[in-house]
Amino acid sequence: MINVSKSRQFTLGILLDAFWKLYRNHDIEKITIKKITDTAGYNRITFYDYFQDIYDALDCLENKVLSDIEYQLYNLINDSENNSKDTLLEKVVALFEEYQDFLERFFSDSSNTGFEKKLQKLIKGLLTNYSSSQTDFTNVYVLEFYTSGLVGAFRMWFKSDCNTPFKAFLYIIYSIIKAD
Repeated sequence: MINVSKSRQFTLGILLDAFWKLYRNHDIEKITIKKITDTAGYNRITFYDYFQDIYDALDCLENKVLSDIEYQLYNLINDSENNSKDTLLEKVVALFEEYQDFLERFFSDSSNTGFEKKLQKLIKGLLTNYSSSQTDFTNVYVLEFYTSGLVGAFRMWFKSDCNTPFKAFLYIIYSIIKAD
């Protein structure tokens, strides 16, 4: 792994926060590098030191959010033996509530299919490594079926303005994955 200095991490965080402030309320086509750097308090050269373009900033933000979610999910799963199913699901609900604004925005951007592919990859890793279901997730077709369905269910949930409580939605998903 590349060792990144704390000052570079800090600057990257400021730029990503500025990008997020703009992206959460505007289409990506309406965001300019000038708006990002003005919001962040940096100049264009600094932006280009971290990103090739605005789409690269979006990619970096998606990767960061998914990496954070993945890390926390792996910790929850590894600690699941110490928790009941209800406690585990409560913690997953809290995790997704923490990232709900990001996920809603990523799913609402119809021009951005890269996010769903990344989410599908994350789910594939979780299913192949941690599922206690009798389902054969080593079969590529079964794995694709489940991950596509899960991403589609998340997409539908977010696009329907989250009208089903997330906990109820999660119980539905959990019962499908755990069905033997």
